[in-house]
Amino acid sequence: MGTMALAVWSDTRNGNDEIYASRLDKTGSFMDGAGVQVFAKKTKDLRYPSVACNSAGTSCLVVWYEYDSLFPQVRGELLTYIGGKLKPKRTVGIFISAQPKMRNSWPAVASDGTDYVVVWTQKSGTIQTIVGRRVSALGVVATSTTKSIGGKVNSDAASPAVAYLASQDRYMAAWTDSRGGNEDIYGARVDKKGGGISPDRGGLPVAIGDGLQRYPEVACNRETCLVTYVSGKPNYVEGVRLKDSGAMLVVVDRPAIRVG
Repeated sequence: MGTMALAVWSDTRNGNDEIYASRLDKTGSFMDGAGVQVFAKKTKDLRYPSVACNSAGTSCLVVWYEYDSLFPQVRGELLTYIGGKLKPKRTVGIFISAQPKMRNSWPAVASDGTDYVVVWTQKSGTIQTIVGRRVSALGVVATSTTKSIGGKVNSDAASPAVAYLASQDRYMAAWTDSRGGNEDIYGARVDKKGGGISPDRGGLPVAIGDGLQRYPEVACNRETCLVTYVSGKPNYVEGVRLKDSGAMLVVVDRPAIRVG
């Protein structure tokens, strides 16, 4: 948000898990006291929020999943920053997953500066994959159905992350995937509608090995993306750089870079 950052979190101060947000200044200090309530629901816990902001810093999309023992769903809310005040744009939230008979969880969001792409884990029966949708700058879910990004039958795809790659005007996603028996990191390029791009659709290996690789995060500059993740036992933080050649996803670093 301009020269500020925005933090979001799940908070139990009123009993259930609710979503709160605050601006942070350059020193990391909270600028909105104990936080602004983004969304609350008395009968549901709201968990694992993620946030992305437009290039003007005037609007941000916060997403989370609404816990349900049978069919959790992904929801969202626009936050506006106008006149020095941070506040939710709506009161009913945005229904993003809209899949009442599927388990939807662990969302992540990125922005191209105007609109947003939300990715999340979706489970139907025994099949757990990564899917996405576009949300417009006005908070309208712009694609009629969810778009497939990654995962395959008989594997668990989970904990996705996503970032915008400006040079190619599309997104880069990464997630934890167990198709090889262990948890590894897979990735795919994602179009502006929230769907995986061929030949990446379904996922290409980003970081695989004998140990565990999981919980990725993605950040991009204009040309390159860095995927970091937790690796091994004991746990280390490792990373690999990804490039979009225009035709396919390219992993730059083999082996991975240990960063912590």
